Amino acid sequence: MKKKIVIVTGSSGFLGRAIVNNLILADYFVLGIDIAKNMLKHKNFEFFQCNLAREKSIEQCLKKILRKYEILCLINNAAIDHKVMQKGNTDFIHYELRKWRKTFLINVDAIFLLCKHVCKYFEKNKKGNIINISSTYGLVAPRNDIYKFKKNFKKNLDYPTSKSAVIGFTKSLASYYSNTQIRINCVCPGGIYNRQNKKFIKNYSNNTIMGRMAELNEIANAIKFLVSDDSSYMTGSVLVVDGGWTAI
Repeated sequence: MKKKIVIVTGSSGFLGRAIVNNLILADYFVLGIDIAKNMLKHKNFEFFQCNLAREKSIEQCLKKILRKYEILCLINNAAIDHKVMQKGNTDFIHYELRKWRKTFLINVDAIFLLCKHVCKYFEKNKKGNIINISSTYGLVAPRNDIYKFKKNFKKNLDYPTSKSAVIGFTKSLASYYSNTQIRINCVCPGGIYNRQNKKFIKNYSNNTIMGRMAELNEIANAIKFLVSDDSSYMTGSVLVVDGGWTAI
């Protein structure tokens, strides 16, 4: 196929769907990977169901893809994050190791495995592009005062810790592929409007320079930039799209 082909993990999720749609509009052919089915029907989209918590499932999924397609880019978007209005204990001293490990299994281990298997293909092709999705909470600690409207809620430590690991992995893998045409970059999105509690939106917005949360396409557009040849001199980079959240 002549079209530029991009893999997007977590393609059925909130940000994942926006990334897919944005790339399709830019005339890319998108291969979506997720455990939840994506019902999108489009000539430039194909869905592959995969359990990212299992290496065998990842390996089998990528074998199907790489037998059929020539891949330009892998976007590691799939992640576990805990909702602000979640039920259950967020107290650190009572937080269970199994929950911590479950988050790392998707947010860190799956990225390692996907990169490992896709890079075998990129090395043979002598070219490739990987974009990992981190978070502003991979750069700075959570500001728990923005959750003060919800009694006793604090951000679980597994999510920000895992997103810090994504940044470290991105830089290390980029360095590993020094003097090659394999590029690895990272995007750190800020909070995105998604029908959150009005008090949360106000508290969050007050902590940004721009005084608001991000629109979905503002994040998707930044990712599209890294997919494109316009970012050809970027590798090991951390692209922060947060309205100034981490600047103050």
